[in-house]
Amino acid sequence: MAETAKVDKRGRVTIPKGLRESHHIDENTEFIIEDIDEDTFILKKIDLEELIRSVKKEIQDKDLTKLHDEVEEEADELAKNKYSS
Repeated sequence: MAETAKVDKRGRVTIPKGLRESHHIDENTEFIIEDIDEDTFILKKIDLEELIRSVKKEIQDKDLTKLHDEVEEEADELAKNKYSS
């Protein structure tokens, strides 16, 4: 279903009532906005508490020090490649 919406003076966009109702969106609903290109972005409804629970469960048996070291090494390598002359 395609609907239109406008941006107000404060930069807010009101999601049409029919979409809010059909997608169970209320004033406390949170979203992630992903920029796709100049004319397109994706608005994804998220449940931050559920996301945190899921991440905690996924990492509970992981060696976070090893993961941290791997991420740091990768970031260093990316920085070297990007900024080396």
